[in-house]
Amino acid sequence: MRAQRSSGRPYIGSQIKGLNEIRIPILSDLPVAGTILFHYDILVYLVVPIAILVWWALFYTRWGLSLRAVGEKPTAVFAAGRHPYRLQYEALFVAGLLGGIAGAYLSLAVAKTWAEWMTAGRGFVAVALVIFSKWHPASGDRRSTAFRRRDRPAASDAGKGGTHFTLLA
Repeated sequence: MRAQRSSGRPYIGSQIKGLNEIRIPILSDLPVAGTILFHYDILVYLVVPIAILVWWALFYTRWGLSLRAVGEKPTAVFAAGRHPYRLQYEALFVAGLLGGIAGAYLSLAVAKTWAEWMTAGRGFVAVALVIFSKWHPASGDRRSTAFRRRDRPAASDAGKGGTHFTLLA
């Protein structure tokens, strides 16, 4: 059996510029809050509107109600005239899109390099966060902040020889 080749092999370990920091003109000059809240890249600023949009879509639209119902009892959704498999694939598409953005953010903004297996099990942490937050997006966003603060130094070591243990610890 032939070993799997990575298409990004030439880029492993090379440093990249990453995403530019956006400073909001007057707000970034505030003494304490300015340095804490207003010195990030565009994806950090988009997290809050995306979280609100996901929350609204899940709890205030027919699609969200159907999607939540499909997780509980797909036959009830089918009886209501919706297609459970289609809803599941739509949710899978949205989850894959958001997961892809998260993976790109990991290499472009956190580690500023690319390494094979640099996620090092963070997907399992995300699943645990979903369960821990009782499947509620607003609660999951708050609880994930603790993991982000703890994980940031280890993630920046991903391209500098950090092991899976240091990335997960």
